[in-house]
Amino acid sequence: MDTKNYIRTDNPDGYPDGSILLVPIKEPVKVSKRFVPEEGEEYYVVNCDGGISSFQSSDDYIDKGCLAMGNVYRTEAEATKARDKQLALVRIQNYIADNDLGKEFVDGEANYSIFYKHQSKDFCSHYWDSYEESPIIGYLKSEEACTQVIENCKEDLLIVWGRK
Repeated sequence: MDTKNYIRTDNPDGYPDGSILLVPIKEPVKVSKRFVPEEGEEYYVVNCDGGISSFQSSDDYIDKGCLAMGNVYRTEAEATKARDKQLALVRIQNYIADNDLGKEFVDGEANYSIFYKHQSKDFCSHYWDSYEESPIIGYLKSEEACTQVIENCKEDLLIVWGRK
């Protein structure tokens, strides 16, 4: 079977023989100015366990799946940096959840988020009540919650914001 126009997916029925399910790609993977390896070119990915692997591009379902998920890097160093940023973000999100500091945006209510101030090279909280934007770590319940996250997750915040 030519797999160039298919992407691997989990089989909802779970074939007992362990075979995989390939589904047609509805439209070609479009990766704007990001790195797209040429056929035969090596690229790196972040594995689900946090390890880094390299592949030779063959324009198959693995390549297409990695591209579709934004998990294709030119070098091992780029893949490592992306992994470290994702792990830092997860640690921050876990801290927020474990300490019940997060909230969903509600129009008209106090919605706080954390920002990086370039002038002072530090983090600060910001209050939103009617303008919903897309903060990197989500909304927090209060200014105190922002301060708590900044104080306890500073190193990870620096990684996520690309300052470390």
